[in-house]
Amino acid sequence: MVTDVSTKLEVLVVYLLSEVARGKNSLWHPYLLQLPRSYDILASFIDFESQALQVEDAVQVAERATAVVHQKWKEAQVLMNEIGLKHRFMNFKSWLWAFATVSSRTLHVPWDAAGCFCPVGDLFNYAAPGANWKVVDDSTLERETISSESSNENNYQGRSHSSLHQENIKEAPEIENKGWNDFNGRLTDGGYEAELDAYCFYAQKRYLQGEQVFLCYGVYTNLELLEHYGFVLKDNPNDKIYIDLDENMLTSRLWEKNHLYLQCDGKPSFSLLVALRLYATPPNLRKRIGHLAFSGLQISLENDIAVTKWLLGRCKNLLAKLPTTIEEDELLLEIIDKCDEDDGLQFISALFQDTEMRQNNDYCVLLNQFQKWSRLHSEGWHNVTVEINTFFRIHCLQRNECIDLSQKPEVKRSLDRWKLAIQWRLGYKTILHRGILYCNFQLKYLYSSGKNRTE
Repeated sequence: MVTDVSTKLEVLVVYLLSEVARGKNSLWHPYLLQLPRSYDILASFIDFESQALQVEDAVQVAERATAVVHQKWKEAQVLMNEIGLKHRFMNFKSWLWAFATVSSRTLHVPWDAAGCFCPVGDLFNYAAPGANWKVVDDSTLERETISSESSNENNYQGRSHSSLHQENIKEAPEIENKGWNDFNGRLTDGGYEAELDAYCFYAQKRYLQGEQVFLCYGVYTNLELLEHYGFVLKDNPNDKIYIDLDENMLTSRLWEKNHLYLQCDGKPSFSLLVALRLYATPPNLRKRIGHLAFSGLQISLENDIAVTKWLLGRCKNLLAKLPTTIEEDELLLEIIDKCDEDDGLQFISALFQDTEMRQNNDYCVLLNQFQKWSRLHSEGWHNVTVEINTFFRIHCLQRNECIDLSQKPEVKRSLDRWKLAIQWRLGYKTILHRGILYCNFQLKYLYSSGKNRTE
């Protein structure tokens, strides 16, 4: 009997836990064995890791995700007791694992909002819609336009990574599936087909033997990928930064927040550009010439200059109020990568907490290995130090302690999630930086156009 208050998602999570509890007696035991033992979705972030996202909206998304998973765990207690689930599978840690498994690995089906598990079908890595891949060398694939491979391949949560071996490359066989052309061009590369009673996957290109297959799960920003799947893309073509406009700037009720944003390349969305052009137009002229903005046309040279200046100022303000810079984030990522090496955490601990140690010539030589370090001023050094010291404090790590990450799995997982948070905020800042470059270029062009008109 399923309790009335249980949602379909909760039922699937509980069912997964019950199958795990059955061990080898479960029909799905071979599949369950290959599932990841931990996930990095936002619901698994502790407070430090959520705050490391830095952007208020993103922090709120992380906190809400954590609150939701706790609430659903409490609500499912009745159902877990009803089916007699063993107590060790009823604790929050087990629930979080099962919840993350459902969040990151289920596929959409029309008859159940929770989705379904599809063994083998959930092994493919993600490619953003429209990604075109080419062979770079005998082991690397690269997008021909904007690279959208994961910035941390280890955070694909167990999805397969097949190397490309040059000696095995052969022309792919002709695709005989008559439905392929009908499916090509959709935003997802798979779906349940009722007439076949099967979940079908379609390649958007002709793959070579040995080449890794990427599938598109849909259109996601990096924050959405992190929330639901636990990874981010280094340069996600579908990433965006939402730009909040004051009420007095919204001259039309047509504008919704999810339409007002900077694109991955730093350019304003069509709706954002229209909204700003209308706002920069005198109220008494909006009705008469507002159609130009809705048609994507310039209202006037002065109007576009005002719009671009406003957008430039907003990008600069958003970037300036964040605690760390792009250069500081890049350095932090280098430092975290260093932590994965032998005695890495011990070195970082001594380096950032001991003034005399920092003045030691040997450590100065090691310090120079961090390529971004020399670009930082004293304030930047302080910002990096504060964040690192916070990480050590919340995990009760002692200065000069010999730290073996293989013996501290919780610390290692936290380090990985912290890295993801830095990668996300670095992508956010990169889009703002591109927005600044775009606005500066536009202003130069607009001023040049005005000068030419007067000559």
